[in-house]
Amino acid sequence: MHPKIKTIHGGEKMSIDEFERDNGESFMLLKDGTHLIKVAGISYENRQEHIEKMTGEEEIELKREKENEFDENAIAIYVTLENGKEKIGYIPADLAGKLAKIMDSGDELHIEFYCFTTQTYTHSDYKVSYRGLIVKLKEKIYEHKLFRLRELFKGNANSQ
Repeated sequence: MHPKIKTIHGGEKMSIDEFERDNGESFMLLKDGTHLIKVAGISYENRQEHIEKMTGEEEIELKREKENEFDENAIAIYVTLENGKEKIGYIPADLAGKLAKIMDSGDELHIEFYCFTTQTYTHSDYKVSYRGLIVKLKEKIYEHKLFRLRELFKGNANSQ
């Protein structure tokens, strides 16, 4: 059973604590089979500047980074702003491995803006807040042929 998330409409804010699941995953499967995903890596480089410019109406796209030095399954998230496409973060690693297989098979995945978040980190002598965002994956990945095949093979292995 998946936890409930309060209804958030584009442009509204929610705390990251309201989003994260009990098991610490950075995505949530919705009843309709789609996913809400907390964008990772928002505090690096100049990504906060780009996120601050967003209204929530921008085009957002995914781009595989097979040569990423930290994660061969990396999937970057780009937003189209007035000066062109800018990287605002990544699909979190706990979901990127699954999505990378789908993208590498030649299928496209599409995301859209869902809502902004506020992420606050408290250190011993100061507190830092970042503007983050949640995106919605439009495809129902568990209906994808790669996942159906995996489940089929699991079933065959269990019946032997």
